[in-house]
Amino acid sequence: MNELSPLDWKAAVAASMDTAGRVVVCGIGNDLRGDDAAGILCLQRLRRALSGRSAGSAPVRPVLFVDGGETPENETGKMRHFHPDLVLLIDAARGGRPSGEIFTVDPESIADEEISTHRISLSLLVRYLEESVGARVLFLGIEPVSTSLHAPISDPVRRAVDALAAFLEQTL
Repeated sequence: MNELSPLDWKAAVAASMDTAGRVVVCGIGNDLRGDDAAGILCLQRLRRALSGRSAGSAPVRPVLFVDGGETPENETGKMRHFHPDLVLLIDAARGGRPSGEIFTVDPESIADEEISTHRISLSLLVRYLEESVGARVLFLGIEPVSTSLHAPISDPVRRAVDALAAFLEQTL
């Protein structure tokens, strides 16, 4: 795959935010399948953190939070109606990395590879969002330990979710 190095995910997010007016944050996952809940947990933590800000420290740009669950393609109408400049997709993703590692995946490199824990084609979803919504799409993956039914969230993934949510809170 042609992804950015693990340390570059922060730079990629920051650079994308520099040019984004309106941002969609879409958490993808299934909270009944262990670490597959990473995207949903990150979305929930970020939403709570930003809703708790005082008026003086509100986000500098409009943000739409979308719980994509296992079928984020069902939420594309909501995203399109919002007219975002940037869509951040957050999901557990298998990339052969250490558990809990956050990484940015180039949509070109995920054409037919199975890096997501879901059956949807991420490359198709990214292409659809870019073409129909007219936004840049940045896919952030978190390497899972287990996505087995009823498995708990692993410590490495929980730490990654916390780190990602904290970083996004500062950049939004």
